[in-house]
Amino acid sequence: EPIYKTPYYAEQLETDVKPSVIRFPPVNPYIPDTDPRPRYAKKSKPTLRDFGPPTLVQDDGFGKLWFKEDKIFGVPRAAVLVLLRTEATGSKSAADAIHARIWTRLATDALRDADYQREFDSYDASLAGLEWTLGAGPRGVQLSFGGYDAKLPELAEAVVSAVKGFDAVSYSLQKDNLERVLDSTRRDIRAARAAPASSRCIEELGVLTERPKFPLVEAENALKKTNVESLRTWLTENANVFGSVAATDVLVEGNCDETYARRIEK
Repeated sequence: EPIYKTPYYAEQLETDVKPSVIRFPPVNPYIPDTDPRPRYAKKSKPTLRDFGPPTLVQDDGFGKLWFKEDKIFGVPRAAVLVLLRTEATGSKSAADAIHARIWTRLATDALRDADYQREFDSYDASLAGLEWTLGAGPRGVQLSFGGYDAKLPELAEAVVSAVKGFDAVSYSLQKDNLERVLDSTRRDIRAARAAPASSRCIEELGVLTERPKFPLVEAENALKKTNVESLRTWLTENANVFGSVAATDVLVEGNCDETYARRIEK
């Protein structure tokens, strides 16, 4: 070997190969089938026009699709942001906001727990350079997906399907799943209470100027009343969240075209 002078030799491989006793894991479905390549080369001198806003390519009255193609950075990556508009996640009461937060945290934990479910493997997705998040706010349920564009549609479909089929009540009853999430939320509220004065001022200003936004004391009181039965009632009244969605907004941007964006939106 010319660089490190390591000795090596060549030998003929055996033609009769014995079956291996090693069991290999199944093929990772999120690994691209071909070498990821950007659609456009990186621009050395991008102009201000290149950084313009996304374009609305579809609006059917229920869903809006926004699209922005990357012609600047020259990387084979894309990002998808989804907003499922519903009043169930906190636009009417602090109790709704707390239950939505508990539900999204339970769902996130369950989908990342390979021992709980096998339909979607979040670990495989992360190994393939893909990532996803699930959250909720006053406007609705928020989903985000990012990474190599080749298998991003498959990731989005798998996550949405898994979240739709997630049984939050059943998962809450296993081990200490619900108590763990409740404790984490209590710590978040305590941390917000102990925040510096500047942060508290911003929080209180938000209560006065943003609608809807609930004071910490209301969130704390709602959290004290949250349990498995209240979660079951909240999910039932809101058609398991997804049944209460009134509209959707989807933004697709990156190394992709409009056809790709429409595929994601479906």
